[in-house]
Amino acid sequence: MDHLIWYGALILAASLFFIDLWYRRRRTRMIQSRENVSLSETYLNSYAKSDVKLDDLESALAVIERIFHIPREQIRTSDRFGVELGRRTPVVPRLDTPELEEFATELRGLLGRSRVTQSGDLGVPKIASVDDYVRLVAAARAREQ
Repeated sequence: MDHLIWYGALILAASLFFIDLWYRRRRTRMIQSRENVSLSETYLNSYAKSDVKLDDLESALAVIERIFHIPREQIRTSDRFGVELGRRTPVVPRLDTPELEEFATELRGLLGRSRVTQSGDLGVPKIASVDDYVRLVAAARAREQ
């Protein structure tokens, strides 16, 4: 009887793992089916008339690309963390995905290098979207110089 309980628990755990994996890959495929937008086009449309430099945008998108495994040409400045990027699964909705955890670590490192404790100290009160992160990177790099 004990073996049946262990087999059942193993099957349940494996099922939840594969549901989670399928869900996250499906979300990534949806983003990767987007039309490619070049770095220069994104810069001209969103940041040309701001304090954000092309290098700031490129650096921010490189981090997002590395963490979320999405080509930078398919990342949009309107993409939100925890929604389009790193969306939580229905299996454990309150648990952050590994990508969101890694992104949070990256944010803490960026703030630490800038010698501030919160993003609001750099003029970006909340990091909810790619645009917020790009502006934070630009502010942090400007502060370092």
